[in-house]
Amino acid sequence: MLREHYTNTAEQRLQMAMQDLWERVIDEVERLRDKLIVPEEGKRPRIFATTFDGFKDLVGSLHALNITNDPNLENARHDLTLALESVDIDSIRESDEVRGAVKEKMQRVLDKFAL
Repeated sequence: MLREHYTNTAEQRLQMAMQDLWERVIDEVERLRDKLIVPEEGKRPRIFATTFDGFKDLVGSLHALNITNDPNLENARHDLTLALESVDIDSIRESDEVRGAVKEKMQRVLDKFAL
């Protein structure tokens, strides 16, 4: 009975940890997407290197953080890696086309996983 209690508690904590990870991924994808808006008029939102680099670091660590081997999380990691592989902060800052393309890729990931 005690073993069952600890097993259930451990499973619940593992599920909560994975839910927290998904929520962080969702928040960060939405945050980056929102920074990449290309307005028709006016100033576009500033994107800082720390925001972009922090997002890339999160994506890079998802493989190690996926302790339950969630295939959806792995697919999201893969899609996000592909979306960012040929992009750097300077190209995002300088090109509305690059901003728009990356923004669309972020939205596709959110849509694909119903995030």
